[in-house]
Amino acid sequence: MSKAIRVRLLLVALCTLAGCPQSVPDEAVFGPLGDGSVAVDGGAVADTVTDTGTVTVTDTVTDSATVTDTVTGTDTVTGTDTVTDATVPDTKPDPPPHITYLTAGGYTTCAIRSDGKTFCWGNNSKGQLGNGKGGSAKTSHLPVIVDGGGVFTSVDCGNEHCCAVDEAAKVWCWGDNSQGQADLEEGFKKQLKPKLLALSFKTKAIAAGGLHTCALTESDTVKCWGLGNSGQLGQGEEKSSKTAVDVVWIKDVAQIDAAFYSTCARTKTGEMWCWGYNGHGEIGTETWQKFISTPNKIAGVGAIGAVACGQQHSCGTEKGGKVWCWGRNEFHQLGKGSGNYQYHKPQVAVGLTDAVYVAAGDHHTCAIHSSGMPWCWGRNTYGAAGQPKGPTLFDYPTAVTGVTDLKVIVAGTSHTCGLTKPGEVWCWGKGSHGQLGNGNKVDQFAPVKVM
Repeated sequence: MSKAIRVRLLLVALCTLAGCPQSVPDEAVFGPLGDGSVAVDGGAVADTVTDTGTVTVTDTVTDSATVTDTVTGTDTVTGTDTVTDATVPDTKPDPPPHITYLTAGGYTTCAIRSDGKTFCWGNNSKGQLGNGKGGSAKTSHLPVIVDGGGVFTSVDCGNEHCCAVDEAAKVWCWGDNSQGQADLEEGFKKQLKPKLLALSFKTKAIAAGGLHTCALTESDTVKCWGLGNSGQLGQGEEKSSKTAVDVVWIKDVAQIDAAFYSTCARTKTGEMWCWGYNGHGEIGTETWQKFISTPNKIAGVGAIGAVACGQQHSCGTEKGGKVWCWGRNEFHQLGKGSGNYQYHKPQVAVGLTDAVYVAAGDHHTCAIHSSGMPWCWGRNTYGAAGQPKGPTLFDYPTAVTGVTDLKVIVAGTSHTCGLTKPGEVWCWGKGSHGQLGNGNKVDQFAPVKVM
């Protein structure tokens, strides 16, 4: 409730002729009240006084109204008008909770909701659902709440572990910890609930790979830990680490992603760098060197706007809208048709323009067109490419029907999920571990709504 109190001393009116009228208007109080309510004007109130003495007039008005006192006579008039604004409470309800962040890895999917809760569904054999339970019998075909941890702002799932960043820029991990990727201190066991990692730096974003994890620090550098036998930690040697090590050479990093044995990063200027296992050309080097332990700059592409790492191929969206991919092409996941089994130089996905986001699974790739429509290509045996059951391979990008208005797309081993601008989650592909989150384990060849 808002009050506007106006005190007015009525003018002294002298007139040489009796009955000479004097009129003093009292202006209204209108406008916003500053507390989410609005004024309601219920009309004007006026006092008319005729006297031959001293008159005191007091008006109390529950309105943002106009008050006019009219005095007739040779009077000395004083008065106080009190105006109270009637208000209407702000009863507009808060919007319902919606999803703000989405990730997928292996056979697991996780999402962060606007009310601060994090949900995961799918495979829980190593505790990657973060609900305190583990083992194949605890697999969930519906979203379950992650038990513990902070209020997360981002989350990423690798093959069998997930990590998240909280509001204080701290990192929490859960799931498989066989190589120390989910717990720097204890290591070599499952983490069934989120565990706060003892890191000496603040983190902006996290990327979970197969058996390693990387963090984008607040200083825009990258640090990694866990399995490093293929050079995926980027420290300059093929060596594992239970402490976070610096990725050499690169700085001003804006985005990171991790695959099973490789890692890629995008700088603020649009450069893309990759390191780790290169057996199928996924690091994009000029040669077929198997292990690359330092970042390799991807040549032959323009400024990159988004990066994605699949199991054995890598992709980036050029800011002009093209999608470039390289690495293994056995299932046509590069989007250039059948061609060779693998490519170590970037290949453009044929027929797709105006792409703004990309995701890479094991044997399929998906992107979002600027219109919000998802496009997928590669292996569709279980529906990961979002195409009708029948053909198992799609050589080129093909539109996925049934969902539009996407802003994020993510891919697991053989399933895909999209996050719409209003905050809905839709999934399609293999459902054997409940990774689609729709209550069963049936493969879906078209998008189904999860939450």
